[in-house]
Order: sequence, then structure tokens, then C-alpha cells
Amino acid sequence: MRASVFVSASCAILAVCATSTVSCAQDSTASDRPWYDRMSFRGYAQFRYNRLFETNKDLKCPTCDRSIGDNGGFFLRRARLAISAQVNDRITVSIQPDFTSEVGGKENTVVLRHYYADIYLDSARTIRARVGQSEVPTGFEGLQSSSRRAPFDRADAMESAAPGEQDLGVFVFWTPVLAKRRFRDLATTQLKGTGDYGLVSVGAYNGQGGNHPEMNNTPHVIARVAYPFRVGPQFVEANVYAYAGTYTIAAAQRAVGVGGKDDFNDRRLGGAVVVYPQPFGVQGEWTVGRGPQYDAPTNSIVDRPARGGYGMISYRLGERGTRRVIAYARAQYFHGAFKTDPDARSSVVHEYEPGIEWNVEDGFELTAAYAISDRLYRDSAAPDNHQKGRFLRLQAQFSF
Repeated sequence: MRASVFVSASCAILAVCATSTVSCAQDSTASDRPWYDRMSFRGYAQFRYNRLFETNKDLKCPTCDRSIGDNGGFFLRRARLAISAQVNDRITVSIQPDFTSEVGGKENTVVLRHYYADIYLDSARTIRARVGQSEVPTGFEGLQSSSRRAPFDRADAMESAAPGEQDLGVFVFWTPVLAKRRFRDLATTQLKGTGDYGLVSVGAYNGQGGNHPEMNNTPHVIARVAYPFRVGPQFVEANVYAYAGTYTIAAAQRAVGVGGKDDFNDRRLGGAVVVYPQPFGVQGEWTVGRGPQYDAPTNSIVDRPARGGYGMISYRLGERGTRRVIAYARAQYFHGAFKTDPDARSSVVHEYEPGIEWNVEDGFELTAAYAISDRLYRDSAAPDNHQKGRFLRLQAQFSF
């Protein structure tokens, strides 16, 4: 507490801070700031076209990008606005709608991405509880903003752990001061870090996916450890996570005639190692687990293992002000299922994506990538849908 008679007297009169680690002077300062100094606005949009030099129009990826393949045209992949408000020195509230969701066959429908409050439990702001709908703290790509990620979409193995990355629950993050500073410094468009999701994080959440209600009496629980450290001048990050819970197949998710039970044990173990691009970067993740998956011979949803991951190399070319070029190449593999897809559609994916990201100006970015894809999908509507193909992908991103 500051050595001020006035502040001390005020604190005594108001009987505040007797047991709190936050001073009255701090609270007064926060509450006295005008509302427009306690709010921030940011956002971005991604405009895509995926059909150039296409070799197989029947190759699709409904989970990662609905505009890939036959009848796919110009596509607004994301259009998001994030609003944050500092209520006081202890509480920050964030809301983010997405204007590009597909609901009932209608594109560009507004859907809530997240809405949560961060409640800081100590004066150093190293411990906080996040309450509401927010990112599930799994690996690296799952927490990395799409506005920073170089590849067009998250790898299937990583995305399948928590489809949409969001869920409703309570998460507690502990980030010491040094780690907090490093997470902040790495969360740039140059280094492409995730931001602060804790050196240690634990949580409980519904497990049915964002904007879906709980459907059983067993919430998912998760724990994650992530640490950014230096090897000489190079930043390196390693993380590991594990979760377990019960996932329920909703009636609307299961086609008529598809058998199998409703409730499944849903569990994953995964980890990542990231060498940040300074200028050469390496990134890799792997996950194993079990969950619901469609079985074509029995036309039912059964409990099956899931495994997969990706490896990526990147190189950041010379920069001039805010202008820069990043070249990358990623290979991914996945054998499992997206539990939220119709019939918990099973997948076997081999895909390679070399690309170039060009930051033309601050707030304007162009990306081109060539996808070499081999995808086998199985559900009751298409029990043996095996497609191979190549296509050039283009994206313009606008951010503020």
C-alpha cells in the first residue's frame, strides 16, 4: 500500500483491504478511469478461395473449411470482433462473436465464440480463474489464434480434441511473473505464440462443445503444463495436457438406423514442442486417446482409439518495418474421429501444406498454400468416402 495518509485514511474508513492483497489506491484508480479507457476492441476477418488448380472436386473437408471442393466459392472463413472490459483491478470481461458461422444452411450467421470473466486472485495477477465459455487449454495450435497461425486450418488431430476450441466451464491459470512476460512477448504476429494460458492450468467443463448444453452428469476435467524457456537466443516452448470426461451422442447427431450407445469415455493425452521462428522455427504436436467413432461394418458408433499430429518447419524472411514474409511447410496425420460430426464420422488423414504468408502492411496479410491431401471419411451417408487431391489456397486477412 502506498505511504499516503489520505489513502490510508480512506482505506480505514471504507474498511477495505483488511484481508485483500489489492490496495484501495489501486481499486480507486481503476474505478475512476472513464469507461472508454477500460475497454478494448479488436478483430479480424479472413477471406478465402480454395479452387485454383484443383484436381478433385469431390475432395472436401467440412470440418476444417466448408468451401473446399465442389460448389465452393469465395468464402468468409472468419469475421470476429473481440471486446474486453476491465471492470476493476480484479475482473476483466471478454466477449467475442463470430459472424461467419453456418446455421440451418444459412451462411454468415452470428454465433457466440466466447464470453468469460477473468478473476484475478492475487495482487501480482499470477493466479486467475476464467469463468464462462472460452478456449479449452489443450495443446499449442488449439490455443493459438487463427489470426496468427500460418497454416490455413488447425491440424485435424489437434482440432478433434476440442472441436471449435470452445466450451463452457471454469479454468484456473497460474503464471509466474517471468512466464507471464514471456507469453506476452511471444504472442506477436512475428513469433505467433498463444498468449497466456498459464504455466499450469486446470479446469472443468461440459465437454459437449461450445454453445452446446451438458448432456450427462460427468463434466470433463483437464490439466495442462506449458513452459517457454530460452536456449541461447532462441525461445522454445514445451507443453503437455490430459483430459477425461463423458461425451454424449445427441439424437440429432446420429442418423436413422445407426446403432451404438449414447455415452462414451472421451479422453486425450497430448504434447507439443515449439521452436519459435527466430528466424528458423520448428513446431510439432502429437495426441493419443479414445472416444466415439463411426464403425462402417456394424453401422454403429463405437469406442475407438484416436491418434495423430503434425510437424512444421518455418522461416521468417527479412523484415522491413511491419512487412515480413514467412515460408512454412506442414505435414499432418490423423486416425480417429471428430466426436461432434454426424455419426462421429471417422477419419484417416494424410496432408501436406507448403505455404507463404506475406504481411503486406500492418493489419493486412496475404497467404498462399498448396494442399496435397488424402482423406478417408466414413459415416452412414458415405461409408467409404476416400478422396485424394491437390489445390491452391489463397487467403486475405484484415485485422485491427
